[in-house]
Amino acid sequence: MHRPMLVTLAPGSLSENNEQCSKAIGLDEAGINDDRDMLQEMRMVLRAHRVPGMDEEDVPSVAQVLRMATAGGAMTTPFGSHIGSLAVGKAADLVLIDWDKISFPYLDQETPIVEGVIQRARSDCVDLVVVAGEVIYEGGRFTRVDRDAALRELHRSLQSRNAPAVLPH
Repeated sequence: MHRPMLVTLAPGSLSENNEQCSKAIGLDEAGINDDRDMLQEMRMVLRAHRVPGMDEEDVPSVAQVLRMATAGGAMTTPFGSHIGSLAVGKAADLVLIDWDKISFPYLDQETPIVEGVIQRARSDCVDLVVVAGEVIYEGGRFTRVDRDAALRELHRSLQSRNAPAVLPH
């Protein structure tokens, strides 16, 4: 069973010069709300460390949180040198987020993009996902899975006489 864990960052650990403390955000399963929403997880990390009276250098900035979830998260895997940032020779994995869904109608146009994404983006703002150069999610649908066919097959298998009882009725 997945148990979300929030680790409090020690004062000074956020310093860019602190090589002794690796900082990463990741999901090993379904996350806080059983929704696999990394955007929500990043917001939680940002807000959980903002205690009134703390010095700015002791709380993560939105840029640091994004770095923890991308490059930092990548470094916790065996693929860390090949993923986590956009660079020549690395895997072309990226997520495109619909800025209008984040910003309209309330967000001031002077708000920095990273601030808007971390503070306001939700999973339904994701427009396109590319993994290793292949589009795997576009316009609210996965491109490699026929969801309707998979659900029909699941339904059919649960209705068959040989299927084990799933529900008490």
